[in-house]
Amino acid sequence: MRTKGMMLVEVVIAVTIFSLAFFPLLNFNQNIVATNNQLSTLENEKHNFLFLKKQLIGQKYNFLKNFIGTRNYEITNGQLIRDELLKDIFFPYNLTTCQITIEISPLTIYSETTNYDYLFLKVMYTIKNKTFSSTNFISSEGEIKNEV
Repeated sequence: MRTKGMMLVEVVIAVTIFSLAFFPLLNFNQNIVATNNQLSTLENEKHNFLFLKKQLIGQKYNFLKNFIGTRNYEITNGQLIRDELLKDIFFPYNLTTCQITIEISPLTIYSETTNYDYLFLKVMYTIKNKTFSSTNFISSEGEIKNEV
């Protein structure tokens, strides 16, 4: 009978020690999953930004020339109010709450023989406290310079 009582005490002590070691690991695992979700969301937003940038660069010079100026787009609850500039833009991932700023301005480079007309395209994609930004020069021949 004594050995049965000792066995029960040993089992209770073992379960207690196991619980003290196991429960913090559960919390650690939960933190890893939450961090992974945040990084996955940020990566999806980066892909949305890159798709937006490439699609804007792919637009014709004469089309973009119609939209000279700065345009701000507020996306709330995944809803983007599209205008003529963004009507054909595709985003591969669902939009979250973010802000998109697109600035298009003309730029002319003068030389002795001819003038070169370009458009300066700046795209900023802001989500929470992260901002993706890109500047590009667009000529009538297409993109000539890309800086991130």
